[in-house]
Amino acid sequence: RWIRTVEKRTEDGGTAGVRIDITELKKREIEVARISTQLDTTSSQLDTALNNMVQGLCMFDADQSLILCNRQYLEMYGFSADVVKPGLLLADIMKYSISLGNYRDEDAQAALKARHNPQRLATRTTIKQFLRDGRVMAVMNQPMAGGGTIATYQDISQLERHEERLRAYNEKLA
Repeated sequence: RWIRTVEKRTEDGGTAGVRIDITELKKREIEVARISTQLDTTSSQLDTALNNMVQGLCMFDADQSLILCNRQYLEMYGFSADVVKPGLLLADIMKYSISLGNYRDEDAQAALKARHNPQRLATRTTIKQFLRDGRVMAVMNQPMAGGGTIATYQDISQLERHEERLRAYNEKLA
């Protein structure tokens, strides 16, 4: 048992004391510390998993503010972690991407318009992004409960080139 003792001297030289059983409080403190340690461990494991994915990943809230993204996403688009960080709006990420030369302005505006389509945000969709440097990204958006989306990004440039060669070969055969 845990007992807290508080004593005070009285004016006549005596002592007045209070003893309080704080056993339940201490048990709760120990449980909170255990849960906190467990959450820290889980958070660290999730960070490791996110940053070792081959796909880029972003999570946006219902207002299209960035909640989190992984290192692969930043590398795919050449983004600085000092610029693309939680709280940044998708529109601002797109403007930054345009400034880096990833998109032609009209492609970025079309992507932003599609991203703000409420029906598109409510259903799982996959789109292709054609970047200025010739890369093709498959972007899959998955709605989250309570609003917002999780987006994964995969470089499918090689697959697109192979499919184009196959189409050309089929045309040649025909």
